[in-house]
This record gives sequence, C-alpha cells and structure tokens, in this order.
Amino acid sequence: NNVDVLAILRRTLVIKLAMTEAPIVEVIQDDDQVEEQEEQKHILSAVLSKSWSIASSHVPTYNGGKITHSHSEGLVTGSSDQPAPFLVLPIDGDLILVHAERGVKIRSIRQDGIQDMTDEDDDGIDADAITAHALSLNDDVLITCSQNHLIRQYSLTDPTQLKIWGKSGHTLPVTCMKFHQSNVFLATASVDGTVRIWDVRGAYTTHVFRPYQGVESSGMRGVTSIQWKSTNSKELVIAIGREDGSIAIHDLRDTD
Repeated sequence: NNVDVLAILRRTLVIKLAMTEAPIVEVIQDDDQVEEQEEQKHILSAVLSKSWSIASSHVPTYNGGKITHSHSEGLVTGSSDQPAPFLVLPIDGDLILVHAERGVKIRSIRQDGIQDMTDEDDDGIDADAITAHALSLNDDVLITCSQNHLIRQYSLTDPTQLKIWGKSGHTLPVTCMKFHQSNVFLATASVDGTVRIWDVRGAYTTHVFRPYQGVESSGMRGVTSIQWKSTNSKELVIAIGREDGSIAIHDLRDTD
C-alpha cells in the first residue's frame, strides 16, 4: 500500500545521506594536550625547514711547514674587545690566522687581504705562493716572501695596509725569515746559502752574509736555520746554520 512505500523511501533516503555525509565528532582536549601538539608542530617545522644558514664550518688550515705562535696577547677578533692568541699556519701558498684556543679561522693573508698583482709562470705555478714568513714580536706586522722573490709587509691590525718591499735579492727561494727582538731588523735566509739583514723601517738591506769559502763543504750550502741572540735587544748577533753542518755567528756591529 501507499504507507509502506513511503516508509521504504524514507529509510532509503536516510541511508544515502548517512553514506555521503561524514560524521561530525567533537573532541574535547585539555590545555596540556593543546600545548604539546603546538610544541610538536614547532619541532616538526624546524626539522623540515628548507631555509638554511651556515653557523660554522671547518676548512683546511695547515698542510705542513713553519708554524708561528703569537708572541704577546694576540689580536682583537670578532665582536670581542679582548685580544686572542693566534697561530700563523701555511697552507697551499697562503697563510691562515687561526684562533689558538678555539681553533677557528680568523682570516687568510692572501685571500682576505688586499689583492695585488698575481704572477703566474708558463707552467701554471703560483709565483705568489708564500715560501717563508716572519711575525713581529708585537704581533702587528707579518712579512712574507713568495716564490717570485717578492717581499710583502702586511699589517695584522689593519688588513687594508700592504707594503711591497720588492725583490729579496736572493737567487734561490727564501726558506727562513726572523725578526730581531727590536722589531727593527729582519733576517731572510735562502737555499742559495746567503742571509740578508733588512732594516724594516726603510725596507732596505744592511748586511749580506755568505758561506765561508775557506771551509771544506759537500757543496750543500743552503741555510736551514737562523736565530738572533735574544738576551738583549741592543745586541745584534745572529747564528746561521747550513745544510753542510756548519754554523756561523755574526755580530752586525763588528766592522772587521
């Protein structure tokens, strides 16, 4: 009859509506649950962040050669007003200044300093590669000699200052350099066997010491070590050691 048909149609309509509409469920959460979910969302967003910035990085700082430690309190670096001790380390023809306590790179001499003319020979060799360096005893000045025999003077307190002395006067690479205690004189020593004394104030040579001709030698006269007498800044005495095992001591005040 008509009543039964209408009842069947109503039930069919209710079933279709139940299948097409999603049930509404009300979830009641307390404040702790809400706070925990927000914290999880924050952590997840931080982990999945696509925007990255470099906080710190490790770079090569040394591949052999002479290491120099700062003599006094060091340099003022970064935002700190306190001076920090530092190391001067050779790497790939450059010199790197490294914080001696934290092991962090402060700057490099060639890459971060003033870029003067770079010379490169036909074989692609870096002619400006640093072969020797010397740090003044007040840690203000760093003097270098490169493969092409150019001597350069860098200010460690002002990286914009660069003074080029010119050619070293040696015929072979310079392997040793050392400041006198007064910071007025600098000694440069070479594979050619000679040692030259420089007046830092005027960047000129005052003395040249050569191997003694009268001493028997195997022919290896390259200088391996130089050392100033450091008991008194007024004394100008330097000891020179060479490959043949000879040691010569010179007094710059001796006129003979």
